[in-house]
Amino acid sequence: MDKKERLIVPGVLQWSDNLVKFMTNFYNTSRPERIRINALEKCWEVVDQFFDLYETELLEIVLRVLSNLHTDPNTSVRHRAVQFLVGLCYRCFSQQFYSIINIILKVISVVVQQRDENESILICDELINLFLHKVSRTPSSHALFMFEGLIRLATGFYSSNFEPHFQYTAKIRYKILECLWRISMSRTGETIVYLPPEGSSKRTVTCSFIKIAVSDSCIRPQELSPHKLELEVPEGEIDMYATANLPYDYVDHLIYHCLNKED
Repeated sequence: MDKKERLIVPGVLQWSDNLVKFMTNFYNTSRPERIRINALEKCWEVVDQFFDLYETELLEIVLRVLSNLHTDPNTSVRHRAVQFLVGLCYRCFSQQFYSIINIILKVISVVVQQRDENESILICDELINLFLHKVSRTPSSHALFMFEGLIRLATGFYSSNFEPHFQYTAKIRYKILECLWRISMSRTGETIVYLPPEGSSKRTVTCSFIKIAVSDSCIRPQELSPHKLELEVPEGEIDMYATANLPYDYVDHLIYHCLNKED
C-alpha cells in the first residue's frame, strides 16, 4: 500500500486512474477491516490536501467508489465512510452534494432495518450538524435539500414501511424534531434563527438568505417507496446567491404524524 499511495497524488501521471485502482484494490470488501479503513484514510489525505484544486475529479472518484456504501457488510468501515462523505459535504458547493446526501440516506435506511440503533443515531447527529452548518452558508439549496432530507427521514419512520423498526428510531425522531422545532423566523421576518437547547454545545445560527415559507404553494414531501429515503436530485446549475424558501409546513406535516403515531 505504501508504494501505491505515492501514485495517487495529483501531479503524478494518471493520478486519478491510480486513485480509482488504489481504492478498488484496498477498499474491496474482501480486504480486512484495518486495510479498508486505512485506504479510506489515505484517500481522505488526498481529498483534504487537493480538494480545492481538483474538486470535480475527486468527487467523481469518491462517488464511484462509495455509491453502494449501503450494501457494505462491515459496520466500522461503513461508519468511517459516512464520516468521509460528511466531511466532503462540508467542503462541497456543487451539484454533487445532493448525490452524497442520498448515499448517506440510503445507509441510514439500511442501518435502521438492521436495528443498529447506535450507528443510526451517530449518522443522524452527523446529518443534523451538517444541516445547521449549511443553513448559515451558501448555496441555500444545499440547506433546503438537507431540510427535506431530515423531514423525509423522520416522516419515513412513521410510515408502514418502517413500522417493524419503529422502536429503534425513537431517538432519531426526537433529535430531528427537536432540531426543526427550534428553527423560527426572527422578529423582523428577514432571517431564520436556530436556538440550541440550554446547555447544548451547538451555537445559535442566523441566516438572511433562507426564508420560512408557510403556504399551500409549498411542494409536498416526496412520496415514500418501500425502504427508500433518498430524494430526487434537483436539476440545473446551482445559484450560489439565490434565496431559498424553507417550507416549514413540512414540519407541521411531521408533527401530525408524530401526534398520531407516538404513545
